[in-house]
Amino acid sequence: GAPIYRDNKIGAIISIARDITERRLLEQILRENELKFRSLFDFSPQAIALTEKETGRLMDVNQKFCELTQYDKSELLGKTTTEMGFYSQTDRERFIAEFKTHGTVNGLEMDFITKDGSVLTELMFCRLVSLGDGPYLLTIFVDVTLQKHLENQLRQAQKMESIGTLSGGIAHDFNNILSIIIGNTELALDDVPEANSAHFNLEEIKSAGLRAKNIVSQLLAFSRKTDQDLKPVAIVPVIKDAIQFLRSTIPASIDIYADIDDAGETVLADPVGLNQVMMNLCINASHAMEQTGGVLTVNMESVILDTTSDKNEPGLPPGDYVKITVSDTGPGIDPKIFDKIFDPYFTTKGVGKGSGMGLAVVHGIVKNHNGTIFVDSEPGKGAVFSILLPKIDEKPEVKAEPSMDLPTGSETILFVDDEPSIMKLGQRMMERLG
Repeated sequence: GAPIYRDNKIGAIISIARDITERRLLEQILRENELKFRSLFDFSPQAIALTEKETGRLMDVNQKFCELTQYDKSELLGKTTTEMGFYSQTDRERFIAEFKTHGTVNGLEMDFITKDGSVLTELMFCRLVSLGDGPYLLTIFVDVTLQKHLENQLRQAQKMESIGTLSGGIAHDFNNILSIIIGNTELALDDVPEANSAHFNLEEIKSAGLRAKNIVSQLLAFSRKTDQDLKPVAIVPVIKDAIQFLRSTIPASIDIYADIDDAGETVLADPVGLNQVMMNLCINASHAMEQTGGVLTVNMESVILDTTSDKNEPGLPPGDYVKITVSDTGPGIDPKIFDKIFDPYFTTKGVGKGSGMGLAVVHGIVKNHNGTIFVDSEPGKGAVFSILLPKIDEKPEVKAEPSMDLPTGSETILFVDDEPSIMKLGQRMMERLG
């Protein structure tokens, strides 16, 4: 019996040794898997959170998640996403509904609120994973905030282009009609003495026609369909002339502060158009402060854009630019209407207090000067409009003094137009001028 006993004992020892070896091997595999998981978890370029399935409490987060939320890890662990206020109730319900329906969440777009109140756009990916002591939810956050911002900018640019094309076509047609009305009215005024009652009526027609022509010119400026005469212009005198005029027109409760160093910066521009840009922006800023008063600040500086320039300066090639900023201390602009403020006839002013064309015209003129305009504002903190125009090395043109003598002669003039009425009007006007 002894040999059998010894064999059984040896067999048991061998079995125990095999169990210990297998257990150690399994523990080693588990440690290696945990190390791989921890490495992927901690060093992932995407934010990752591990939450308890039943309670929704955050059990672990990686460094990228802390950077995304702006919270320290110690502030997050043990809390639920609801307690942290990361999502709105609507987005949370959408997330839960998709997970219950599909067992996973695949690229659900949600708004994510960070510690400082910023709202980010995230694509959510969620899976159920088993890790030792129970089921967990592993959620990956893909930040697409910048991508959405650029998509919105592209949509806005396409919308503005479409509106501009439509406005330009309408404006050109109206321009022809108004030229006929105003031109024939002026000819009739020359023939009707002031004592005649019809003279007053003709003056009223001419005045209304000129007002309509001004609206058309604004539409043309917005649509960038005008044939502006762009030439080398010293920009500082244009800005200073506009500010000088504004000092006598805006309320005394608004202070104007100008920070402009004249280094002889030159841009390729239409000085009348630039003046209109400055006037419209400054008047718009003064209207924002007319109830409470405030400070209107105009700055100008030279900047260099490179390939890493800020996202607020889209579509501009690298190079030297002049940056003009017009800021106010008014109530600011609601971020919800940022993509509408440059639309023609969009206004937040009361009835009779604005046409809604001011910023639309500014946008059109700036684009026609190969520049860009963008706004930065928060409710209650005023607004800052920034314009970037490319600098050139050419010197400004010197104005030639116009001759006051009206040249006449016996030559033949060929006058061509596709509108018969304008052709007849041109003939009569030139004949009267000799």
